[in-house]
Amino acid sequence: MDKNKQQIVSSGLYLVSTPIGNMEDITFRALNVLKKSNIILCEDTRRSGKLLSYFQIKNKLLSYHKFNEKKICSTVIDFIKKDKVVSLISD
Repeated sequence: MDKNKQQIVSSGLYLVSTPIGNMEDITFRALNVLKKSNIILCEDTRRSGKLLSYFQIKNKLLSYHKFNEKKICSTVIDFIKKDKVVSLISD
């Protein structure tokens, strides 16, 4: 596969799997999407922040969980409508 094709991340919402335990079990594709995300939605910004810090990803984290999902949902939709890359990770 062409290296340039692998690096293209189109706008939209991505569900990105994160490793359980060993941080280096994350895939290259997951790292690529996270690095190119305009915002990263996560349950716990402290826990997810450790993962992103480990890989030197400094993109904006936004707390997203069952207690605030209705409030945050419109923000997420606005980002996607503006052709932004939004990632959702789970702890």
